[in-house]
Amino acid sequence: MNELMVTTYSMWSQFRNCRKACDYRYLQGLSPVSKDANLSFGALIHECLELWHRERDLAKVLDHIDRAYPNRVQDEEQKKNWHLATAMMKGYAACYAEEKFHVIALEKGFKGRIINPSTGGVFPQFYYSGKGGWDSSH
Repeated sequence: MNELMVTTYSMWSQFRNCRKACDYRYLQGLSPVSKDANLSFGALIHECLELWHRERDLAKVLDHIDRAYPNRVQDEEQKKNWHLATAMMKGYAACYAEEKFHVIALEKGFKGRIINPSTGGVFPQFYYSGKGGWDSSH
């Protein structure tokens, strides 16, 4: 193996839960035809939180939710998710209108080598990668 293999928390979590599913997804590159509805909703909420922390403009956040569910009048699932996302973000904005910390980055990409904590040795064929958010308290 000449190239370093990118690993993520998601990959190792999948490996822990089902090695065959991990093999299909991460080694063979196979993925479901459609995205899981819960993952799609979670991704939308992450986008909304990023927008909220960047601009503190609830109207923009709610507009983002509206655009995510364009058929909410006809589609019951979209309607349900639109109501839930709207309520969650209105509640979040009301509860956390003022923060006691300053956001430095949201969904910032990172990567690093995997090191054996016992020996300090670096795994030569792997590195980890992911996204996260950091803040600093004031």
